[in-house]
This record gives sequence, C-alpha cells and structure tokens, in this order.
Amino acid sequence: LSPGLAVLQLTELLRRRNLSEAAADATRRADTAMRMFHEQRRTTAALQAEVAQLRLVAGEAEQAAADSAQALKAEARANHRDLALARQEIASCTSRIQELQARVDAGEAAA
Repeated sequence: LSPGLAVLQLTELLRRRNLSEAAADATRRADTAMRMFHEQRRTTAALQAEVAQLRLVAGEAEQAAADSAQALKAEARANHRDLALARQEIASCTSRIQELQARVDAGEAAA
C-alpha cells in the first residue's frame, strides 16, 4: 500500500465517518422536531377542548344569570303588588279607626 493511497483511503474513511455522524445528527434533530411538533399538536388539541368547555360553562352561567334576573324582576313585581295591597288595607283600617274613634268621641260627648 503506497503512502499516497493510504492517505486517500484514510481521508475517504474520515469523510464517510463525518457524513455518517452528520446524518445521525440530522436524524436526531428531525426526531426531536417531530416529537415537539406532535407534543404541540396534543397541547393545542387539549387547549381547544378546554376553551370549548369554558365557553359552554360561560354560556350556562350567562343563562343562569339571565334566568335569575328574570325571576328577581318577577318577584319584585309581586312584592310591589303585595305592598300596594297592604297600603290599601292600611288606609282602609285607618279610615275605619277614624270612624270608630269619631263614634266613641260622639258617645262620650253625649254622655
């Protein structure tokens, strides 16, 4: 084996080794990128599901708030009606008391 040929063979072996290492490194980087991509897809899908669930809960909460507001308004109207009736009853009783008091006063004056 001549020294020139030995140098060429050694150079070729080094070149092949470098190419092999570069290919292995590129494969590792590609595998890492694919794992990251798939993890990002899983994370995105999980976040989308969570957003959908939160939208559903928010919609239910908004509906419950609207229902509560409507019920409170109806109850307030009923309370106002009850209050008006109570005021009428008080006015009627006050009037009756005044009538009776006038009779009592008239009876005392006559006696």
